[in-house]
Amino acid sequence: MVSGSVDPAEDRSGGEEASLQEEDVPIPQERQGDNSASEVSPISDERLLAHRLTNFISTMELIRPDILRAIPVSLVVHLIPWYWWRGLPMVSLSKVTHGIDEFISHCWQAAAWQKYINILLLYQALPAFGVATFFAIIAFVLYALDILPASDVTTLKSAWCLGSGVGAFYLALLLSYRRSMVFLDLACIHQEDRRLKAEGILSMGGFLKRSKSMLVLWGGRYVQRLWCVFELSAFIHSHGERASIRMCPPLLGPTLLGGHFAFSVGSLLLLNWHWEREGLDVGRALFGLVCVPAFTFAVHSVRAYFRSIDLLDKQLRQFSISECQSSCCEAEHPNGMSCDRQVLLSCISKWFGSVQAFELCVQSDVRARMVHQLANDTLTYPRILLAASPALFALMDLIIWFNTEIYWLMVELYRPLSYWLGVFPFVIKLVFHISHRLRARLCTMCLDILLSLTIVVFAISLFLGINLVEEIYLRQLLPNHLHASLAFLSICILLAALSWCCMPRIRY
Repeated sequence: MVSGSVDPAEDRSGGEEASLQEEDVPIPQERQGDNSASEVSPISDERLLAHRLTNFISTMELIRPDILRAIPVSLVVHLIPWYWWRGLPMVSLSKVTHGIDEFISHCWQAAAWQKYINILLLYQALPAFGVATFFAIIAFVLYALDILPASDVTTLKSAWCLGSGVGAFYLALLLSYRRSMVFLDLACIHQEDRRLKAEGILSMGGFLKRSKSMLVLWGGRYVQRLWCVFELSAFIHSHGERASIRMCPPLLGPTLLGGHFAFSVGSLLLLNWHWEREGLDVGRALFGLVCVPAFTFAVHSVRAYFRSIDLLDKQLRQFSISECQSSCCEAEHPNGMSCDRQVLLSCISKWFGSVQAFELCVQSDVRARMVHQLANDTLTYPRILLAASPALFALMDLIIWFNTEIYWLMVELYRPLSYWLGVFPFVIKLVFHISHRLRARLCTMCLDILLSLTIVVFAISLFLGINLVEEIYLRQLLPNHLHASLAFLSICILLAALSWCCMPRIRY
C-alpha cells in the first residue's frame, strides 16, 4: 500500500484508505521502441508494481498536469474547519495550478487544532497586526481631537485605542484574504475517489518539486513517520542547497495568540483600575500578583519547549529510517496489501545514492537546520511586538486620559513606544536565553516550578528597575520632558537591538 503524507489509515476526512492495487494504480508504461505515446495499464505482479512505482515517483513528475492542485491559504483558515466538522469533501476548495507557493508537511498524529492555529498565525497574524495598529492610531487621533466622545477613566467605553486595535486584529485574523497558494493534502488530493487519490499520491514528488518552499508543522512524532521523512527528503533532493524550509513547533501559534489574548485582558483591567484613587504603587503591586502565575506558567512552558528540542536533537543524531513507521506496516498489510516502505526506500536510494547517505544527511544537515530554526527563529522580534501590541494600545488610551494638550500627547506617546519597541523585547529575549540555560528538569515538581518562578521574579525586577530609571533618574537628569522621552526611547531601542542582534545564538 502506498499512502500520502496524510497517512491514510489516519484519514479523518471520511475518505477510504488509499490502496494502490491493480484496479487503482495508473502507472505510465515505459516508451517502446516505436516512441509511441505513454499508455496506462494495470499491473498485477507485486514486484513489477513496486519497480514501476519507484521508477515513476523518483522522477518527481505528475501523472497529468491537471493533478497539480493548491488551495488559497485564506480558504484553509475560513472554510477548512467547517468542511472538517461537516465531513464535506475539501478537494472542492482547491483548484488546478501551475505552481505551489508553499507545501505544508505535517504528521497526522499531531493535534488538528494546534496545526490550524499555527497556520492561522503564520499566514494571517502579521497582516492582522498591521490592520490593528492602523485602527488604533486612527482612534488615538480622533479621541485626541475630541471627535470620539470622552468618558470616565473607570468605564470600558473610553478604551478606544484598545477596543479598536484588538477588535480589528481578531476580525482581520479570521476574515482577511491572502492569495498565497499552499498544498494541504486533505484539500489537494481527492479523498473520496480511490483512483484519483492514488494518482495524487503517485504525484507527491511532483507536488514537492513544484513547491517554492516547505512549511513543516513539527511535532514529537514527525521524524518517526515514514511519509513525513519521505516528503522532507524529496523536497531537499529537488531543491538542493537552496531549499527553503521553515519549521513551526506545535505550540507556537497557541502560545503567541494566547499571549496576545492575555495582554488584551490584562490591558482591559489596566484601563479600569482607579489609578487616581488607589495610586500607582498599589496598582502595580496588584497587577504584579495577577501576572506572576501566568508568567510562571509561560516560562515553565518555554523550558519544556527547549527540552523537547533536546529530544529532537537526540532523535536526529541517531536517526535511522528503519525505525520510521508507516500506516500500512502498523495495520500489518491487511488483504495482502503491498508495503510503502519498499517503494519509498527505493526512491530515497535513487535520490541520495543510498539510504545510508540520506540518514547521514538527516543526522548532519537536516538536524542542524531543524534544531537551529526551532531554537532561534521561533520567538522573533516581530512576533513579540505582535503579542504585546494590546499593551501599546492600552498605554495610548492612558496617555489620552491623563493629557489633554496635543503637545503633551506627543511627548507622552514616546513612553508606550519605548516599552513596546524596547523594554518588552529586551526582557523577553533575556528570559528566553535564561530559560534555555536552565531548561533541565529538577528532581521534584515543586523545585522545578520554583525555578521558573525565580526567572519570572528576575524579569519583573528588571522591568521595574528600567521603569524606575526612567521615572526618577532620567527625568531628574533631563528636566525637559521631550528630551527625557526621546532619550528613554533611544536607550530602550538600543537595549533591544543589542539583545537581538549581538546576543549569541542558541547552539546544540
